[in-house]
Amino acid sequence: LLKEETKNPNSDLFQEANNTGRLQEVETEMIRYAQYKGGVQLAAQIAIRPLVEDEYILFSTQITAMFALKTYIDSDESNLPATSRDALAKYLTDMSHRLKENFEQMEDDESGSGNAVLGSIRSSVANFFF
Repeated sequence: LLKEETKNPNSDLFQEANNTGRLQEVETEMIRYAQYKGGVQLAAQIAIRPLVEDEYILFSTQITAMFALKTYIDSDESNLPATSRDALAKYLTDMSHRLKENFEQMEDDESGSGNAVLGSIRSSVANFFF
């Protein structure tokens, strides 16, 4: 669908986001659906691509992907060697600290604005960090 729409110069699909942004939005929903259906490993597999391949990543995609990976490494399905599990857990911890710092900076910058997007981000961050 995304590939077909990119060929259409009049497509409304890319008015607010580019190809990569739309792909990340689709992947975010695919991760959520896989989690809903109990597909912990599938959710983690989908989550890897945007985290590794994309230079810029949507905040919601990053939070969703990190949560999927955390769920996977904490599950019995992972069958990861301890060294890999520890390395991935360290990466997720380091990344979560950076996200939290960025979020706190955004909160400081937006204080008092009542921004709806910030409220959504606050909810996502709260679910991941607390």
